[in-house]
Amino acid sequence: CVCSAGLLRSPTAALVLSQEPFNCNTRAVGITQEYALIPIDEALLCWAQEIVCMEKVHAEALKKVLTDLEIETPIICLNVPDNFPYRDPKLMELIREAYQKATTGTGNEENPKALEEAGSTGKAEEEEKGFTEGHSVDKDFVR
Repeated sequence: CVCSAGLLRSPTAALVLSQEPFNCNTRAVGITQEYALIPIDEALLCWAQEIVCMEKVHAEALKKVLTDLEIETPIICLNVPDNFPYRDPKLMELIREAYQKATTGTGNEENPKALEEAGSTGKAEEEEKGFTEGHSVDKDFVR
């Protein structure tokens, strides 16, 4: 499970996905090397059977790294905004619903009601903010 720092959303996602009905063996990491508690690295990318990202920008950055490393791991993007505290019940429900949709083939659309409750406008918000250099995957970890 990947978010920017691996502090709020991805640890919550790792918890949710490790429980019924999913029962996944999970790890929570951050994509931003400068402040991630556990930064994403090549070993974790090779280990993962699938990568669950919280935002489209995370997925796009990881796709580039996976391509460079010639790793073919599927990426699931949950489109979860960074507006929740750790283990927030609304965050946990949003993760459950988004993962269920993504893995059952019913689509991977943003949940407008959950995004509205979180105070997020959704898709274009991250594009407008831009994904700064500090949020990019540090390819130097690939040795």
